[in-house]
Amino acid sequence: FSASKVFGRSFSYGFIRDVGLTTGYEFGAKNDAFGQRARMLVLGPTVEFSVPHGYWNVTVGVRKETNHDGITNVDVNFDPALHIESSWLYPFRVGPVPLVFKGFVSITGPKGKDGAGVGTTTEILSRVALLADVGSFAGHPRTVYAGVGYEYWHNMYGTNPGEQPGTTQTSCPMLEAEIHF
Repeated sequence: FSASKVFGRSFSYGFIRDVGLTTGYEFGAKNDAFGQRARMLVLGPTVEFSVPHGYWNVTVGVRKETNHDGITNVDVNFDPALHIESSWLYPFRVGPVPLVFKGFVSITGPKGKDGAGVGTTTEILSRVALLADVGSFAGHPRTVYAGVGYEYWHNMYGTNPGEQPGTTQTSCPMLEAEIHF
């Protein structure tokens, strides 16, 4: 919720474009052996920084999660946890090529014990991409993008690496394409 839109006046100041309140809810289900049923609520204040032709947002809030642990076959009601996230998109050009650098980082603090009774730890998930606006070369800017990306997930799902070594990180370079209608 943008304060500028809600109150009908500007909340910009210096390099801050706007302030607001971010809330989100995840309602997930998996039809597999683990039977995951993630329910997550995120709530916190957001600052939007001034970025020419793009955006950069930072939210500091609280995340509350419940889920089903298919390994132990128990429903887990995690503790509220500190949650910080940032997302950005920055368009720029290198010669005649229009590019976009975009991504997000999400940091969630320890959220109590998992389904096996093991304490969770801070997790970090980040995805970044550098994409070329290839649609602009066919006369349709901002419709087709292609490029490279990278995902890094440290302590996936808050899994404690001391308890489950080797299962808590992903690192994945990607080729990406986007089509915007």
